[in-house]
Amino acid sequence: MRSERGGVLQAIDAAGLMAAATRHDCVFVMVHPVGDFVAPGATLVEAHGDTSALDPRGVTGHVALGAERTIEQDPLCPAYPRRHRHPCALARRQRPHDRRSGAQPH
Repeated sequence: MRSERGGVLQAIDAAGLMAAATRHDCVFVMVHPVGDFVAPGATLVEAHGDTSALDPRGVTGHVALGAERTIEQDPLCPAYPRRHRHPCALARRQRPHDRRSGAQPH
């Protein structure tokens, strides 16, 4: 089943997908892990088994796509939002300097 719109895969309703797979006697395979960007029209879920009665919107409705990754999905620093992790800000915290002259200590 393909994604109708693009976005970052933010969450999966595993219980809902399991119930739908059990109801239709098939197996669903998530193509992308949570946190990945999914392009519009890209394969989102593969279905194996009897898929004749499946409603693709009903299956993809158990997957949440959003505009950006959540803080929990960011591998760089999950404790801080992206705007607080600018490389210059990180460098300033790691290397103290003289505020009057801007000179770096040796």
